[in-house]
Amino acid sequence: IRGTLMDQETGEELLIDDKPVTAEAEFTPEETSGTTELTFTFNAEALAGKTLVVFEEILYKDQVVASHREISSDPQSIYFPQIGTSATDGEDGDQEILADSEVTIKDTVSYEN
Repeated sequence: IRGTLMDQETGEELLIDDKPVTAEAEFTPEETSGTTELTFTFNAEALAGKTLVVFEEILYKDQVVASHREISSDPQSIYFPQIGTSATDGEDGDQEILADSEVTIKDTVSYEN
C-alpha cells in the first residue's frame, strides 16, 4: 500500500524540502476485509492553518489495483490549527500599560482550522 499527503487547498502533493511526503507498507490480507496502517514522518512546522488529505493506492505486482483519492474526504483529512494572540491594555485598548499597582491585560486568542 502506498500513501501520499495532499494539500487540500491546492490539490497538489505536499512538498517538504521540495520532496513529496509519502509512506509505504507491505501487507498480506488474511481476510476479505480489514485494516492496515501507514505512518508518515515529516516536519510539520510550516503547516499551521493547512488541511492535508491522504491518498492511497493498493498495488499488486507493481500495478495499482485499488485507490482512494478524494481531496474533500473528511475521514482522510488531517487538520493543522493556526493560533495567534493579541494583548492590549484592558482600560483603553492600546498596547501601552503603566506600571501601576493593578493593571488589566486583555489577551484575544484567534484560531482557525
